[in-house]
Amino acid sequence: MTKALAVKAPPRFQPLKINAETMNETFSRIYSKHGVRTLGRVRKAFALTRTEVARLFNVTPEAVVKWERNGVPVRRLAELDRCFQLAGMMQRRLRPDRLPTLVRTPAADFNNRTVLDVIAESGTQPVFDYMRRVASGVPR
Repeated sequence: MTKALAVKAPPRFQPLKINAETMNETFSRIYSKHGVRTLGRVRKAFALTRTEVARLFNVTPEAVVKWERNGVPVRRLAELDRCFQLAGMMQRRLRPDRLPTLVRTPAADFNNRTVLDVIAESGTQPVFDYMRRVASGVPR
């Protein structure tokens, strides 16, 4: 059963009927294509392979290939956007050409885990918090 939304219009215009399922599918396509561009930017910033992206988001490398071809699933866009925001923050505060090495180097501040490990295990928030502490000069 499809739901249609009827929008009232002034007398000189035809009423507008919107199919909710069609709108949902359209927005999903738009956002998933946005996700493909964002995924590409994250991959470029951190110089990630498909396998590393898969590990970062706890999916298979085949799923990453599917995301690149068909679009990123809407339910994954929020965490992808957070990775993109983190990459942007790190590029502004650090040397962008050193990011690929930095995110792969185990750090004492992360219990000898890499930034990529922390993101895969706990999300981006611990890394954001760390970056803010470092920028403000607050000790560990």
